[in-house]
Amino acid sequence: MYVTNKSDAFFTQKPVKHFLKYFYRGEQLRLKYKNYVTSDLSYVIPHPDQFFAEDSGRIAQSGTRLSRCTDLTLVAPLGPNRSEGYLEQYRDGRACWYHIPLNTTNKASVERNVMREVSYCAIAHGDADGRKITHLYSVKSVKLKNRSELEFVQTGRADSGKNTKYWLFELGYPQPLPQELVFPAFPHFKFRLTNALDVIAGKEWDKLPARYALLK
Repeated sequence: MYVTNKSDAFFTQKPVKHFLKYFYRGEQLRLKYKNYVTSDLSYVIPHPDQFFAEDSGRIAQSGTRLSRCTDLTLVAPLGPNRSEGYLEQYRDGRACWYHIPLNTTNKASVERNVMREVSYCAIAHGDADGRKITHLYSVKSVKLKNRSELEFVQTGRADSGKNTKYWLFELGYPQPLPQELVFPAFPHFKFRLTNALDVIAGKEWDKLPARYALLK
């Protein structure tokens, strides 16, 4: 470029020096942090079930009740050391209550709204030789209560966990299953939320579909 005087030289050279200075500094920063930048970015896209399980997604009109799964069924075993009378009620299809610790459902990331949506219970009972499910019970109510509030007839045994929270299911009509379902022997307590039709169809534990994608 042709420069006519010192003033022209100042306005011509100074911007170039500034550009080179900041360009060089930018290159230094880019090389310094290039190992912390990756193009393989992944984003978690929440499943619609996750939003529906939250309180904000379940605001219903007055006098109505929202339910994503109208036949949501809890499949679970009885706990150990129950009274003989309590076990006999399940064998005969006369059970009236079932309970499960809140801590157990929390560990499985089950929202409270999901537990309140349960409409049926399929409870496995038996002994050391194996457990089986013989009836599908409708659910009259689902309440969260302290262990100290539960009576012996509701649990089948005495328990000292007074401050522990439990889900208490009041059971209704017992529908006998066309064929008994064998409940697998697990080293730890396991339960599943599925749908009633697959339980009635006699599907095995591994073939029962899990309701609510967030619980898979």
